[in-house]
Amino acid sequence: RARELGVSFRGAGTSAHLEDLVVSETLGFASDGTLGLGVVVSGGAGLELARAVLERNHLAGLNAGEADTTVVATDLVVRDTEAQPDGSAGQALFIGGGASLEVRRAVLERDRGAEAAAYGAGSTLRLEDCVLRDTRPRASDGGMGAGAAATEGGVVNLRRVAIVRVAAAGIVVD
Repeated sequence: RARELGVSFRGAGTSAHLEDLVVSETLGFASDGTLGLGVVVSGGAGLELARAVLERNHLAGLNAGEADTTVVATDLVVRDTEAQPDGSAGQALFIGGGASLEVRRAVLERDRGAEAAAYGAGSTLRLEDCVLRDTRPRASDGGMGAGAAATEGGVVNLRRVAIVRVAAAGIVVD
């Protein structure tokens, strides 16, 4: 159990390859409870992730942000991600700021707001052979609860993806 960030990679030229990883129950800051992310990749870093379980983290199970940041994940399970103290977030996968995430063979379940979300121009999320299920609504206002979401110019590509028992829409494009 970690505090604030479970695993973090940042900066251009930084790269990692992780296999057989479990990141569970990452806690937020002691002062206010914010953060608590499972895996964070940002600032142009790259990550290859194989056979990983990210569970009971906060804010996001896997977060990728900023241009030139790339993540490729295979055989991934992300579940039971919780919201921030203000009730916001709780997504399994959250991509923003022009980052790219490609996921093959995954189960994303019981997360909040959306199982997988791409936010902002240049942000791309690709899911192949995945199951997105039992999405819970946002804790803050009871809204959303989508399988996948693309907002503010983000792009989501889905191939052979099952979206099952979500609280609201299967796919949201806004």
